[in-house]
Amino acid sequence: MSFKNSILFILLSAILGFGIGIIVVTRGEIFPPHVKEVHKIILKGDISPFRVVAEEVLPSVVNISSSRIVRQAIPFPFDFALPFNNFERKGVPFIERKVFSLGSGLIITEDGYILTNYHVIAGADEIMVTLNDGRTYKNSSVRFIGGDPYTDIAVIKINGSDFKKANLGNSDSIFVGDWAIAIGSPFGLSGTVTVGVISAKARNAVVNIEGDVYGHFIQTDASINPGNSGGPLCNVKGEVVGINTAIKTVSGGNIGIGFAIPINLAKQIAAKLMKYGKLERVFTGLKVEELTGDSKSDDSLGVLVSYVIEDSPAYKAGIRVGDIILSINEYRVHSVYEYQEYLREYRPGERIELTILRGEKRLNLSLRLTKVAS
Repeated sequence: MSFKNSILFILLSAILGFGIGIIVVTRGEIFPPHVKEVHKIILKGDISPFRVVAEEVLPSVVNISSSRIVRQAIPFPFDFALPFNNFERKGVPFIERKVFSLGSGLIITEDGYILTNYHVIAGADEIMVTLNDGRTYKNSSVRFIGGDPYTDIAVIKINGSDFKKANLGNSDSIFVGDWAIAIGSPFGLSGTVTVGVISAKARNAVVNIEGDVYGHFIQTDASINPGNSGGPLCNVKGEVVGINTAIKTVSGGNIGIGFAIPINLAKQIAAKLMKYGKLERVFTGLKVEELTGDSKSDDSLGVLVSYVIEDSPAYKAGIRVGDIILSINEYRVHSVYEYQEYLREYRPGERIELTILRGEKRLNLSLRLTKVAS
């Protein structure tokens, strides 16, 4: 083989190896028919897989602009009445100003329900939604359905039908190193697509740019900036695996550390908001922590009860400090996050059956949930 032909052979091998590498990343998962065809095209080098994801998801992504009126007192050095028409108290007038917020959202039903972050529309007097094709909805055409500040999930609805809804995936099926595609409106630039990987899973106690603390994020290096909040984080199949919501930053811009709420949690919260308009949190009266060392049970099942409030539902049910909760009804519990996630399935007044381990003895206890005091 000549030197020229050898070089050509090496280049062809490298190109094919790259193409095969993209296929191997999928680990043999079942793809929709149109994605299978795309991978055939990728081997020819004709099209980017990210382009296909963008074309699939962009029609479901919206830009959200909200505004609210803020009343701000004007301090004065002397306490006497000044000639202002409105004032909060004698001698201290106030001004009203409109504060704007920009974010993103995701259409999740054909009749116009939109999933977004709570902090994008919290306290808004006006909400305007702009679709990727330029259609705009505002005032009475946009309705706030409900929101949960603790998980930073909210649902709004626009009037209409036959909207392109997103394909919501399974966030439990993602792995560190998988491709991640973020779509949204950073700094108001709608329809922006950025690409990276899943950098880590289950990141807790993350502080976003507004100073709010949330937890159990998917971490990605796909560029996320202010305005991306509420937009989707997708896999290479065009499935939404997370809702972009926070960044870790020292400058206010992206430094390669962004966070998304797992879509499984977002779907769970959105379903309750769409059904009830709010998320009623349940009270058990106990605190749990992860099992460590000698406290671990078989196959790392269970969470350790570290505190029980006297006369609480948990105390009345017979749960004591040192017990290990193995399951809630049919759900086997492996972590504190799973325990909290399962509890969100229930409402105040409902009864749950707990299987606990006390020493070498298994017990089945019944606990009636109550409402968290406001």
